[in-house]
Amino acid sequence: MTGCKLTTAPINLVKGGKYQDCTEKCKLIYKYGLSNCVITNKGTYLDIECASAPNVINYGGTNLTVSSVRLYLKSLNTYDGFNADGELIITHTAGGGKNVYICIPIVNNEKSGTSSKWFSKIIPFSPTKKDTSIPINVNNFTLNDVIPQSAFYIYDGGTFSWGCNSSDEMIIFHKDQAINMKNREFKTLASLIKSESMVKITPKSDEMNFNKKGTSNGPGESPDAQGKSLTCTPVEDG
Repeated sequence: MTGCKLTTAPINLVKGGKYQDCTEKCKLIYKYGLSNCVITNKGTYLDIECASAPNVINYGGTNLTVSSVRLYLKSLNTYDGFNADGELIITHTAGGGKNVYICIPIVNNEKSGTSSKWFSKIIPFSPTKKDTSIPINVNNFTLNDVIPQSAFYIYDGGTFSWGCNSSDEMIIFHKDQAINMKNREFKTLASLIKSESMVKITPKSDEMNFNKKGTSNGPGESPDAQGKSLTCTPVEDG
């Protein structure tokens, strides 16, 4: 969507800001299912349809569904003024048209891990031409593998042009907690899409919150879940 007057993202995340702690209200519970995927080359990002399985996503007591997964070369958001090598933005929808974006910075290095394996399953097989799509058969493929297990920041009212809703929220991990992509996949990604430059907004301190526990317990529960049951929410791919 272009021409959205409500757009307040991407942002420059300042790590040393004095942000209010938000633990219970900003609790994120997630457990993404296993899924096949379809990759579409959009020219400035890869659109990754990989949420066909039932998922458990609950943020602040509200169930969410995955509506899109975008992979960018060079991050849209910046971190203390610096870009990450890439960024994965998972858009979730709730009732009333509200969107919740999980923004995950990516660094190019040779570390092994779940995220580097995740990218190696799709990037080498992604379409080279703009506006073309390719289905990819993948094994044990889940978004759980690309969610950092760390603290995160929350931007109330943060909305991208494709969401354009004043009630939207951003969950953003700092570059210090970035996931990794190996050099082979990074070079391939750079040959497939172009980086996109956008004006960055630096939110005011009272527009931001910080969840110090965040996703530190990993998928399936929140650090404060205390055995609460989870509700599966069917995913509707857009």
